[in-house]
Amino acid sequence: MNKTITKEESVTENNDFKISVITVWFLTIGYFPLLIIGSLGRIQQYELSRYFLIIGLCFLFSSWLIIYSDIRKNKVYNKLFWTMSMFILPFITPVFYLMLRKKLINLGQKY
Repeated sequence: MNKTITKEESVTENNDFKISVITVWFLTIGYFPLLIIGSLGRIQQYELSRYFLIIGLCFLFSSWLIIYSDIRKNKVYNKLFWTMSMFILPFITPVFYLMLRKKLINLGQKY
């Protein structure tokens, strides 16, 4: 009963990768103070400010990608609006989407 797993089978088993909501909240809330500290540090010419900006932008980009893929994957009510707002207001939309996520998915299932 020894079953050998080929490389193709192991890759297809990992297609259902999910990230916890707490991690996404941490990334989404975490980039605000990092970007503010980095920006204020750049104004005052603080040496380490670029590292705060880089980490804040990495948090922003990763949370943006995770939330954008969640919008595309799930049946979200008014998907076009949320997709467009991700491009128009990339700093604010992830926070509002995470607050309304359950309600939007429930409405998307109904319609």
